[in-house]
Amino acid sequence: MRMADPVPQFTHLIGEVSKLGLAYLHLVEPRVHAVADMKPPEEETLEFALRAWGKDRPVLVAGGYTTELAVEAVGKTYKEYDVMVVLGRRFISTPGLLTTFYTVEKGDSMEKGYTDYPFSKGFIAECKSGDQEAQSGSL
Repeated sequence: MRMADPVPQFTHLIGEVSKLGLAYLHLVEPRVHAVADMKPPEEETLEFALRAWGKDRPVLVAGGYTTELAVEAVGKTYKEYDVMVVLGRRFISTPGLLTTFYTVEKGDSMEKGYTDYPFSKGFIAECKSGDQEAQSGSL
């Protein structure tokens, strides 16, 4: 069950926690509900939490990020904040996902199983470039 209006309570909580001098704040986008992703109402954002934490303090944001959403979050949506996108479920199922941030290939789907994804072209090229540790799998 979701709270009717979490903004006042969490604004207060984040404001108080920020006084403790913690290294970062970790937030989950409102589009994530349990294990499913959904489209939240447009007014449901993390903006209030970011304001309460402060613009110059690190925030990790997670929650159903695709490559496109992550690039948009860092470059546009949360540009004025010290934000880093965190990949959980999609990274577990696609370890080569990070290389797609440099070259997004349209049509790539992340809806298959956890271990049946081919490696990205960028990762394969990196392995062929002579990184023996990466090739051996002993990272």
